Amino acid sequence: MTGPEAAGNGRGRPHDSETAAADYLGGGLHPQAVRAFERHLLGCEQCWQEVEAGRTGRRLAESARQVAPLELREQLRAVIASEVGASELGAGASRTGRPAAGGPIRPSRRGRGQRGWGWLAALRAGRLTWRPALGGLALGGLALLVVVALHPGRSGPPRQPAAVGAAVAGFRALRLPGTEVPRGAAPDLSQVRLRPMGGAAGVVAGRAVTAYSYRDSAGRDLLVYLSREPFPTAAGAERLAGPDGPWIAGIGGVTVLCARSPHALLVLGLDRRLVLDAARVLDIT
Repeated sequence: MTGPEAAGNGRGRPHDSETAAADYLGGGLHPQAVRAFERHLLGCEQCWQEVEAGRTGRRLAESARQVAPLELREQLRAVIASEVGASELGAGASRTGRPAAGGPIRPSRRGRGQRGWGWLAALRAGRLTWRPALGGLALGGLALLVVVALHPGRSGPPRQPAAVGAAVAGFRALRLPGTEVPRGAAPDLSQVRLRPMGGAAGVVAGRAVTAYSYRDSAGRDLLVYLSREPFPTAAGAERLAGPDGPWIAGIGGVTVLCARSPHALLVLGLDRRLVLDAARVLDIT
């Protein structure tokens, strides 16, 4: 097995992270395989990075789609229609044994699946033009259609460290990192009217963590992660008080605040003010 089923069997077993991530993002897995792979993601940084890269690439591809100018679209439709019409006319002549008007029918070298590529020949012959004023590129009388493949690592939202990205994903899914009962009680956040909703110890991106979830009377959620190891700094984070002080970052609409040195506590929420208030009560800023 090389897909998510194999990846979900254990973090230490060799597996194809790229294939597993592709199968997971493709949406064709049965629910049990999805749950197994999501559990595996919490402890496998390589698979996590592959999934993040795939999601980023999809967002970039969606944002890069651009409608062709109206004039070009009409020319393309006309050329394709003429190609299809000529092909159907030739097919009809072949069935009746008589040549079509305008000359003998010559066998076509193009298969049925290539019928729509007549526009490419038209471009090469100069029958289609895309003027620079319309956003096209002309070179030596030949109109070019350019498809730019955007690499997810070159532009767009910065890639986050695995531990930070996994924490954000856990918050979005309102999911705790494991099922083990925490050793300590949840920090008291009643001063900001947050009541504890649950807690669990587990592993996130290869590091042991304990997480506690909270909710206030307005239904706003908050998640606190504790670790014995420092959390890496989020890409694009804002330092609140020098290199040893806390940092705060907005990641896909989620506010993430990391405690001052040793940077071993994260607070996550959708409301920046609520996150800052909770950090103040926890005395981590």
